[in-house]
Amino acid sequence: MNGLKSEIKKNIDMNMTLVEIFGTMVPIVLFISIAWVINMIIDRRALHKERMLLIEKGGDSNLLIESKKEKHFFENGSLKYGLVLVGISLGVITGAIFDRIELFESAEIGYFFGVFLFSGIGLILSYYLNKKEDQ
Repeated sequence: MNGLKSEIKKNIDMNMTLVEIFGTMVPIVLFISIAWVINMIIDRRALHKERMLLIEKGGDSNLLIESKKEKHFFENGSLKYGLVLVGISLGVITGAIFDRIELFESAEIGYFFGVFLFSGIGLILSYYLNKKEDQ
């Protein structure tokens, strides 16, 4: 009976930890999302002003559109974001393995270690792939 009580207490503690983690993550994700939307609005307004100035001075506004079309796949960031997301996924899996074999005293340390390690590897890999594409 004591073993069952300790197991239930451990599960309750783990659930409380997850609630605390998600309670912390929601405001962070919300803040980042709002900042991203504001950044997109500012970028669009700046592009609009550039086009209007170019048209007023008698220039061709299609130059801005053509310069954007010439970008390669690697320059728009989709490769970088994809590799970072793969790195985060590998980091979570690694953290779960670390938690399972109890490598660290706290489970969160393993998850953070794995996520940051593999996210960094993804960013470094995207840098070298972009560099190779530019040559």
